[in-house]
Amino acid sequence: MKCKLDSISLNYCSKYFIEKGKAFHIQFILSNMVINDTILDEILNYLDDSLKGLALQQDFTEWNGLKNFVEGQYDIRLDSLLRGKASGIHHLESGMKNKVIMRKQRLVDRLKEEFLKKSKTN
Repeated sequence: MKCKLDSISLNYCSKYFIEKGKAFHIQFILSNMVINDTILDEILNYLDDSLKGLALQQDFTEWNGLKNFVEGQYDIRLDSLLRGKASGIHHLESGMKNKVIMRKQRLVDRLKEEFLKKSKTN
């Protein structure tokens, strides 16, 4: 069975193909080719901006509620964006996973500061 390797089918191709007598899952191979530090940085920058805007629009009265909301949305949206690149968090190298963890924590810390400032003025 052949799997077209063009820009449209890269994200949706999940068929197996045979090369030199060995079966490889196309999604695994493409994920290793597609995600690099530059693309990951773009994804994380987008997540930071969109979640900061979304979090500031919410009307949470307690920090833990906002924190849980942001962390959940971060994970869901990151997974969705990586799937759009035919990848997933489990395909990232260890250093990239650490970068994701640190960026998520940095976003949560910044939002906590803004939440506390907002709470003091109200």
